Amino acid sequence: MIFSNSQALLQSSFDSAENLIKDRAVSFYDAFSLLPQDLFRAVAVVYAFCRTADDIADQAQPSETEHTLQRLLDLEDMIKTIFSKKDDRLLKLTKSYQNFSWLPAFIHTIERFDLPMKPFLDQLEGQRMDVSFSKIENMDQLITYSRKVADSVGVMLLPLFVLDRETANMVNLCEACEHLGIAMQITNILRDVGEDLSLRNRVYLPETLLLKYGITTEMLRILVNNKNEKNIDVPLNFIQMWEHLAEIADDYYRDIEAWLCYIHPDCRIPLLASARIYRAIANAVRSSGYNCFTVRCYTSHAERVAIRQEIGRVIQLLDC
Repeated sequence: MIFSNSQALLQSSFDSAENLIKDRAVSFYDAFSLLPQDLFRAVAVVYAFCRTADDIADQAQPSETEHTLQRLLDLEDMIKTIFSKKDDRLLKLTKSYQNFSWLPAFIHTIERFDLPMKPFLDQLEGQRMDVSFSKIENMDQLITYSRKVADSVGVMLLPLFVLDRETANMVNLCEACEHLGIAMQITNILRDVGEDLSLRNRVYLPETLLLKYGITTEMLRILVNNKNEKNIDVPLNFIQMWEHLAEIADDYYRDIEAWLCYIHPDCRIPLLASARIYRAIANAVRSSGYNCFTVRCYTSHAERVAIRQEIGRVIQLLDC
């Protein structure tokens, strides 16, 4: 395997990815750290790739669009080089390694678990949609966007979790993993309304829903700029629209539970925990009085532990 002739380099690369998921994705870390170590490390390096692509897209300034799109294109070229299996790819990837310490572990994971290329390319296409952002007109557009940036992650990770390669190719199971990604992306949108608007000038809430509930972008900006940072008065029509979208996310979350018997026993608790812990972020927003404008809502460590314990009992009752 490429780069694998240096065990120290590989270990350092995995450590870099694990530190990234621990620092930047507490919910995922708490859930997936329950996996066997080799699988957890694989999840961490896939996360590192996705986090890098997302940061490139999110941190770009409007004046840097062309440069940002080129950086994403460079990542795409890197992915295609990794999957090319050509003899000269080590030389081509050396420059990439200088920028991404997780790269050796990432390549090792792709080759060891035979991960597919397409979802990585889909992820990058979704990030390009962010860089060239235009408003989301309706739910169909929101789902299309979510499929690129989020359900691609589920397809990336599926080969790590299933009983065998044949199972990983089951259409309905793949769809359930895609739906989990969509649900998580909708949760992100519901949590980050204020952050997306204030930092990136983006509103991911579909225009049709905003219109249906009588919500304008100006109304959202007023809430984002509220000087009383924590205890803001969120309008009832926004709460109703928020719950409408949360209910759609809940429907997508439920799909994966019917397919747990096709997931390896060592992976069932972590996978379901990731879904339920992320889904619980919605309750954190509710507990804040629906303030997704001036604060970022999280589940507490105690809540995440309780969810994991409850899932352990659910898994014991599975008839597989």
